[in-house]
Amino acid sequence: KQWYQRRVAITAGYEPVRKPLLRQTWKKTLKLFEEIIILPDINALPHDEVQELNSKQSQVVETMLDGLKVYFTENSGKCLKHKTLEKMSEMQELRKVLTQYRLTTDTLIKNFVVQADNQNRFAEEDSQGEIQLQVDLFTPPGQEHHDCTVKVVSASRLHWN
Repeated sequence: KQWYQRRVAITAGYEPVRKPLLRQTWKKTLKLFEEIIILPDINALPHDEVQELNSKQSQVVETMLDGLKVYFTENSGKCLKHKTLEKMSEMQELRKVLTQYRLTTDTLIKNFVVQADNQNRFAEEDSQGEIQLQVDLFTPPGQEHHDCTVKVVSASRLHWN
C-alpha cells in the first residue's frame, strides 16, 4: 500500500495522466486476477494443479477483489471513484463469473436451458431462412497456420428483401 501511495503522490500534479493510468492498471489487475485465479489456462497447468473454485473460494476471491479496490479508491480524491471501478465491464464480467461458481448445478442447467430457449425463439422470430454450412479446420503438414474451408451444404426458405 505504501508503494501505491508514493506513486499517487508522485503523479499528484499530473491529473490528466493519473486517472487514465489508474483505470488501465485496474483493468490489467482484473485481467491477471481472472487469468491466474478464476479462469486459468488449463493447458498451461500440470494436470494435478487444475482445480475449479468452490462457493466458499469464490466468496474469498470477491473479498480479495474488494480489498484490492481500496488501493484504487482512496478517499483522498486523487484516485478513482468506487462506482467507476464497479461500472467497468471487466469488473462486471468478473463478478458474473464469480457468481456462477456459487450457483448449484441444477440452477446452472436451468439458466442454460432458458437462455438457449430465448435464443431459439429470437432466431425463429427474426428468421431469414436456413443455411447449412460445413466448416473444415485443418493444419497443413509442416505448417503452423490453420486453414478453414466453408462450404454451403444447403439453403432453404430464404427471404430476400
